[in-house]
Amino acid sequence: MHYNIFQMIEAQGLRKHKGGCHCGQVRFEVTAPVQVTVIECSCSACQKRQSRYFLVEADRFILLNGHGQLSTFGSSHQKHSFCSKCGVQSFFIPSSGDHTASVG
Repeated sequence: MHYNIFQMIEAQGLRKHKGGCHCGQVRFEVTAPVQVTVIECSCSACQKRQSRYFLVEADRFILLNGHGQLSTFGSSHQKHSFCSKCGVQSFFIPSSGDHTASVG
């Protein structure tokens, strides 16, 4: 019997979500629920960017392209990564300390 890994993931209520920056230099993939709960951050920086994101476990986040294209700033706990070409922040590592990534 043959199993398709994507069918097995979807049977668990999960699916692959793909995303990235505007110019396409940074691409990522996450395995997350079919329907995600989006968080709207209330900090001034996120409000200016109209940032909305959802959390995934770090081991379910894969950076496919753009390792050399990312500019990063933040504290030792929270890392904000932006595409150095178009400036879009596609994801960040939150300061919650629970091994998650935030995808927006």
